[in-house]
Amino acid sequence: MTNIQIKTVLYKLNDENSSDNREEAAYKLGDSGGKKALNALEERLSKEKNSDVIQTIIHTIGEIGDEKAITTLKEYSKYSKPDDDFDFEVRLVAVEALGKFSSSQEASTALINCFINESNNNLRAAIIKQLANFDSKDAIKVILYCLIDENEDIFVKKEASLSGRDLKKKYPLKEKEVTEPAPFNNISPLNNLVNKLVKKGWQIGEEISEKLQPPENFQPLLEPCTFTSDSVQETTKRVNKSIKLGIHSISLLISLKYVSDEKFQVSIKVKPYVGETYLPTDLEIHLISSNGEKVNSKQVREQDEYIKLKKFSITSGNTFYIKVSLDNIQVTETVEI
Repeated sequence: MTNIQIKTVLYKLNDENSSDNREEAAYKLGDSGGKKALNALEERLSKEKNSDVIQTIIHTIGEIGDEKAITTLKEYSKYSKPDDDFDFEVRLVAVEALGKFSSSQEASTALINCFINESNNNLRAAIIKQLANFDSKDAIKVILYCLIDENEDIFVKKEASLSGRDLKKKYPLKEKEVTEPAPFNNISPLNNLVNKLVKKGWQIGEEISEKLQPPENFQPLLEPCTFTSDSVQETTKRVNKSIKLGIHSISLLISLKYVSDEKFQVSIKVKPYVGETYLPTDLEIHLISSNGEKVNSKQVREQDEYIKLKKFSITSGNTFYIKVSLDNIQVTETVEI
């Protein structure tokens, strides 16, 4: 494009009255490439609100192929809003854009981290597809791990099988390298914790299935947990379990946020079971430390839609207990961090 054409496109890119103009300009800037185009696109992206325009800008940034843009693409690939179509579409385009940097270790690591922290299986399958573009042992470890992980979604497994077909020939990894891939163990302690809880009967996310899970009961071993503030921002994951108390059932939710140095921030919430509006009146929930001390308690009032306990922090290797009771029925869940 000539300088005059570029000026016209840049003007349209910032036309606040027409999202169509902005989207068209973002697409055309992919033809000019270069640092000027990338800077203009990133500046527009930082203030753009329209989903279609955002997606086009991200796609164009990927097409330009400047590795300086990987930092921006990493931010837009991160999980932020559960069950949000806008968020999903944007993240999907960002993942596909990162896949174009197949020779970049930074892009490969970004996709691996994204996969570890992502809960949407459609997006996780898309990440696996992009990881297959990378000539990387770490990428193939993640892909092959999906095939042997008993808790992995069948749709993600299918994509891993298709994407890993050629990579398996190139990297004939030993079994121990696949069952314990370094990215899962070293990059995301949060993902490791969630996987451990899933094996204990918890489910990922806030939606409760119809199947009631029996309580897990273990003896207390370690020291009490301590309280902390909300100062650190990090990816949060949620797990849930259904609890049956006589004729009543409730949903127990735990939000987990990895802070640093093997420390996790934990939030506990109780909601009505599927199809119910209110919690049973007089239901009680208690947070109990590993030495049996009651750290926090709440009781349901009439027409409470949920109750939650104060957030607290706990380090890896510790245990806490959640006891819920109604009338003469008690259930205690053991949570090992």
